[in-house]
Amino acid sequence: MVGYDFNPYNNNSGLTFYGAAAPSGILATGTPGTLAQARVLQFGDLISSTGQFNQFQTRGDNFQAGRQEYVGLRFLNETTGVLNYGWALINTTAGNGFPASVVAYGYENTGLSITAGETAVAADVPEPASIALVGLALGAMGVSRRRKSA
Repeated sequence: MVGYDFNPYNNNSGLTFYGAAAPSGILATGTPGTLAQARVLQFGDLISSTGQFNQFQTRGDNFQAGRQEYVGLRFLNETTGVLNYGWALINTTAGNGFPASVVAYGYENTGLSITAGETAVAADVPEPASIALVGLALGAMGVSRRRKSA
């Protein structure tokens, strides 16, 4: 279904992640299927095509510790047709994991791998003072040219 790729929910026994059909999925350990466990990732862990991704229901038993942890995912970008890799930072509650919330997420939209917690690097933006100095320099050059031609 367009627009749906990742759904954390309570299956009445604890936190579970539901991913759309292949090629989408949740980075998991164990035998693929309804007993597969979502893998708890640390900041900087690689999420790529080498991982085992489980479709549909993936158990989140390891996420029920009452802290923030990363889960890896992949999904098909319907707009570009590219398989994307990403992560979600989940804040859980001790016990069965609920209430739970997604506090951050990121994905690589080129089909390349990503590391848990990786976000886009912002391009350097010139300081306002630098821009003003450039404007002053250009203005001075204009004044200098007018004087020479007069």
